[in-house]
Amino acid sequence: MTRRDFIALLGGAAAAWPLAVRAQQAEKMLRFGALSAQPRAAPIWLVLSGAWPSSGTTTHTNFVLEFAQVDSLGDYERGYRELVARKVDILLATGPEIALKSARAATQTLPMVMLAISS
Repeated sequence: MTRRDFIALLGGAAAAWPLAVRAQQAEKMLRFGALSAQPRAAPIWLVLSGAWPSSGTTTHTNFVLEFAQVDSLGDYERGYRELVARKVDILLATGPEIALKSARAATQTLPMVMLAISS
């Protein structure tokens, strides 16, 4: 390799470097799946989604809250299956025991955060 070839190679690599840096993928947003009988406008869901002004979070900077509302206890399993179909990363299972059991029945592979209200 001659000196001229080496300098050309070095110059080409230096010119391509900014393009390689810009091509990096953005950090993946974590998707939480939540199900509740309460509407999405309830204070707990507003805080978690970052829509509550005093929550100190910025909406959609590092996570997304996928929300599904159910009308009755019998709808919990259908609702959790819907969230799993939306390809969430983590399920938030809150509420009565039926909600927790329904979340476990909907998937065996997703991590879950569970909070029992009554048992």
